[in-house]
Amino acid sequence: MSQGIAAKLTVLSAGLLLAFGASAAIKDGVYTAKVIGHNAPMTVVVTIDGGKITNINASKNLETANVGRRAIELMTDKIIRNQSV
Repeated sequence: MSQGIAAKLTVLSAGLLLAFGASAAIKDGVYTAKVIGHNAPMTVVVTIDGGKITNINASKNLETANVGRRAIELMTDKIIRNQSV
């Protein structure tokens, strides 16, 4: 797993939590950030619905299949499932 990509997704999610406060519910909406991937910049779109992270889309990336892309898939699924970084 690409630890660089996983770290970037974790930083993005942590940034969301810090921006809205750990104890406050995150306001519903769609939040977009450009991050530097291992192979190229990529856009990450996080959807909040009902105060919960419902979707993290980082599909527009140039990361290596079965390495960076797999890390993105694993981390986004885990963040959504646990509602935490």
